[in-house]
Amino acid sequence: MSTGGLRIKIDYKPLNAYKNTVILNGTNRQNYNTNNHQFEPDRRIDPFVVRVECGVNDPHNFSSGIINEHLTDVNWKLSNGTKLIDIEQNDIDFRIGKGKEKGTITVFKNITDIEAATLIFTAKFLEPKTKRVVNYQESFTLVTIPTANTPIILDTNTPFGHKINPIENNQGLVCLAELFESTTKVPAAYYWYYDDKEIVAGQGFTGFKSERLFVPINKIDKTGVVIKCEVADCVTDLNELIRNNTVSDPKVIEANLKLENGEITQAQFNVIYQDRLKYHQEHTELPKDYRPGVKPSKLFKGDFLLIKQYPVYEPNILAPDSVFPESKTVQVEMTMNANFGIIPNPEKYFNVKWLKQPDGKFKYQGFKIDFDINDIKALSEQDKEIDYVIEELL
Repeated sequence: MSTGGLRIKIDYKPLNAYKNTVILNGTNRQNYNTNNHQFEPDRRIDPFVVRVECGVNDPHNFSSGIINEHLTDVNWKLSNGTKLIDIEQNDIDFRIGKGKEKGTITVFKNITDIEAATLIFTAKFLEPKTKRVVNYQESFTLVTIPTANTPIILDTNTPFGHKINPIENNQGLVCLAELFESTTKVPAAYYWYYDDKEIVAGQGFTGFKSERLFVPINKIDKTGVVIKCEVADCVTDLNELIRNNTVSDPKVIEANLKLENGEITQAQFNVIYQDRLKYHQEHTELPKDYRPGVKPSKLFKGDFLLIKQYPVYEPNILAPDSVFPESKTVQVEMTMNANFGIIPNPEKYFNVKWLKQPDGKFKYQGFKIDFDINDIKALSEQDKEIDYVIEELL
């Protein structure tokens, strides 16, 4: 009697693998504005989300359809020049999908135009019953195109003019500096200088961290003062603030947890994220008087010449043509006329001195004077006029 065994191998037909690429948000292409060094879109706030849908057709019907949640050995790499870098789960520039979202990656990284960046996806599927294996691989090139959009321009002006008439305006002047890209105002940080020194609190200026600087009249003189400004483009800072507000939004946080737990899909998360992103883009501004922690090296510069200048004026003297020799005094009054009429309270703006003496001093001072009759007689005998000098006080 003899015994033996016979093994008959079951020859399963190979799995037919297929894959589809689905872009869930954003694009693999970016523009890089060489004028303002900004990316469009900025992936930090509007990320690129792509999903590689992996599927099989099984001639034996053990497994068929999309099998992303059953993938193993899922790996994402970034090819950057000659380097091939593994993308880790904790990489802040990327988010790798898990569970049902395997095969999905969210790209927050902006790629400069000097980088040749390619995303590479690899994964494996093991059919559990028959142990048949399928390998998947896909790659995406992240393209950045340099552009030169309308350059940013610093627009400077003085809304109330650069000359101050102290008779009509005893407060001060305004210097205005604004950054524009075409007709769009650019968020910015401001640094103002007076006498080549940065303006700080306690010097009488207001708005020295804003686009609108108020210069008090006591800082302006007749020879002119130069006010300088340095303005930093803060679009990047605003975008970062929008991103922070979006990712910390309660609705986004809740959606993120649901995505992690497999309660919603990446596509559903993107709808919520984009809705909150749009809200924060419309409602987020840089804080009042914002300045970045470190003063940027690239600054737009402007300057203003402010001058204190009296209006054209003319004195008008009221005095009698003749007086009796018996008089004790003679009253003389001066008024000041400008293009807008008689200047009220002229003693606030002018000082009048009368009758210069041999020592260079003046005997009388004021707008309404009672001259001693002896001074009038002496001038008459010498055939001289009463001389006067007008001094501007402001």
